[in-house]
Amino acid sequence: MDLLIPLSNKSTWSDNELRYALRSVESNLQGIDTVWTIGHKPEWLINTTHILLGEATKTNSDANIIAKVEYLCKQPGLSDNFIRMSDDQLVLKFLKASEIPIYHVGKGKSGSTTWYKRLQNTLKALDHLDPRNYDSHYPMIYNKKDFIKSIKGFKYWTNPGYTINSLYFNQVLVERKRLPIGYRTHIRKPLSIKEIEAISQDSYFLCYNDSGLNESMKMLIECIFPNPSGFEK
Repeated sequence: MDLLIPLSNKSTWSDNELRYALRSVESNLQGIDTVWTIGHKPEWLINTTHILLGEATKTNSDANIIAKVEYLCKQPGLSDNFIRMSDDQLVLKFLKASEIPIYHVGKGKSGSTTWYKRLQNTLKALDHLDPRNYDSHYPMIYNKKDFIKSIKGFKYWTNPGYTINSLYFNQVLVERKRLPIGYRTHIRKPLSIKEIEAISQDSYFLCYNDSGLNESMKMLIECIFPNPSGFEK
């Protein structure tokens, strides 16, 4: 099974998000054949199948991700089933790629940010399916033919847009499972190393956003994955 990581040029850590994501994959994710990266290419990146591709929009990050995944799904070299991962996601425990479960985090979340409006727009568009929020922020398995079908008819490049996981999985999954507490840890605010370690000690995945990527988070990531991977010059 292949692994796909869409990339932008908006790293806040000199592309080290990707560096450590790949170290975690090499250390803990079994059964990966080809690693595909698409979008911006860091100067140190090697041994992935990389495709340079610009951004579809200037303001809609989800649309840019969907466009990159759509592009690669039309490439014959990509495996039929593949894992889509973000560069701000880390694999903490050993597991087989083919056995990653798909979990949702409920019926949705309220909020006033652009992303929350995008999520609500997605759930509203799929209201006839009694949708769930699958934007759980950890690596998930996709099928490339199903993905192409799932986005057909959705003008994802227009605002507010759609969130990729919820748009896809609500259309293809029959059985729905709620994310177990502690399966993945998502850091959304600055925390100390001890705080991060305490809440992530049993997690398979450690994920974060820009707000959670403080110096303590960087130090902890560097400590967990100190050794260069085969994807680095």
